Amino acid sequence: MSNFSQGTSTVDSMIASARASLARNQVAEALRLLKQAHQLSPTHPVCLFQLAQVCLRRGNAEEALHYGNLALQQQPDTAVLHSVVGSALRMLGRHEEAIASFDTALTTEPDLTPAVAGKAEALERLGRSDEALTLLTSAVEAGRASTAIVLALARNCKRIGKPEQSISPLTDAIARAQSDSEKSALCFQLGATLEALQQYDNAVDAYENANAAQPRPTPSPSIANEINALINTFSPRFWSSAPRSTGTTDRPIFIVGMPRSGTSLVEQILDCHPHVFGAGELEEMGTIAAQIPRVIGSSDPFPMCMKSITQPHLDQLAQAYLDRLNMRNADAAHVTDKMPANFKRLGLIAMLFPNARIIHCTRDPLDTCFSCFASPLPAEHWWSTSLSDTAEMYVHYQRLMAHWSECLPIPIHDVQYEELVADQEAVSRAMIDFCGLEWDNACLRFHESKRVVRTLSTDQVRQPVYDSSIGRASRFGDRVVSVLREGLGAK
Repeated sequence: MSNFSQGTSTVDSMIASARASLARNQVAEALRLLKQAHQLSPTHPVCLFQLAQVCLRRGNAEEALHYGNLALQQQPDTAVLHSVVGSALRMLGRHEEAIASFDTALTTEPDLTPAVAGKAEALERLGRSDEALTLLTSAVEAGRASTAIVLALARNCKRIGKPEQSISPLTDAIARAQSDSEKSALCFQLGATLEALQQYDNAVDAYENANAAQPRPTPSPSIANEINALINTFSPRFWSSAPRSTGTTDRPIFIVGMPRSGTSLVEQILDCHPHVFGAGELEEMGTIAAQIPRVIGSSDPFPMCMKSITQPHLDQLAQAYLDRLNMRNADAAHVTDKMPANFKRLGLIAMLFPNARIIHCTRDPLDTCFSCFASPLPAEHWWSTSLSDTAEMYVHYQRLMAHWSECLPIPIHDVQYEELVADQEAVSRAMIDFCGLEWDNACLRFHESKRVVRTLSTDQVRQPVYDSSIGRASRFGDRVVSVLREGLGAK
């Protein structure tokens, strides 16, 4: 990036602050800073590049492609920009175009490892796994075993049923990792590889090392206080006189639950219906909640400020959300928002959209908690870095969902992951009926969908329903189960 022209000192300072936020895994803060910098200097190539990178990290490939192409307009011969555009195209499922972008980058910089790794991922998605493996193995043998290369190699080996071939490259890469974020990503992948090899004790070691390298807020926020504030604010008494938006739309379908509880699978099934568009994990509702104090002129944060909100405010905020949905898809009768953390915002959702559908995904508590612990979740899920904290989060999540079930003025449809696996058609039919839709057999063929999935479950939803994830935590024995049982039962 040394050939990028420099912008104003203010913009450069904001970019530096954004990079520091990224190093702490504070991706949302980094994006906020970069968008402010972009407003000050719309053609600053470093800012555009960083925006594209952050959007990729957040799974927003459309915006990443937009910013990457803007940066290329400024510096069309910069290899790393072609690589980031390739990554966005790959995430969008445009694999042939992605390979072309990666090849352009590699023509200029043959050793650009993100482009090598990205090209390998695109090749694999096109069914050219042997080419992908050859490309990655050659890079490792040539001494270009960067973190990106090794992670791509490990994922490739796991997908083709040869996970053991990536153990040595992973352990070597961990030993020379230059940052906590690199070490964490490599250790999570090592854990998944060892788990695939049924080396469960070693896998737990890897997952623990991965989480130890993850940032945690100091001091840790009180989970209990956060949930108590929601329960106390959205009380039965509150609902007796709470305002509602005047809108009557039933377009949004909200899919909520703990992370790793089956939300991606549920959305994939719904998206196969001809009248539903799966928009993925949208951050709009969280953004709206954070903006409410400013919008209504309250000094109280969310959710306490909701006691001062009025119907015109709700109409304004509801329309802002619908406008964002239209940017994703303007035609489908229904659009899903599968941000799991929206389980904390169901009170707000009920006020904004009195006719919305809410689907609540549940899964065995032990399996849910361990899957969170064994996954590189975003920084806002800081509790997932500890088994005991994850168990505490689960208990308070259950407490809040019980509260919503008792007093929320709109219905909630529960989908139990294990029941969906056992009888996909019956559970899917009930879900489609709840959404007010006619049944379509395409919902049973969700794994054939070409839809782009941008969550940790991207591989799982490409397969027919399987039961190998059921009972996952128990395979790790008392070392995991005893900690989780104590946490789940003690709080």
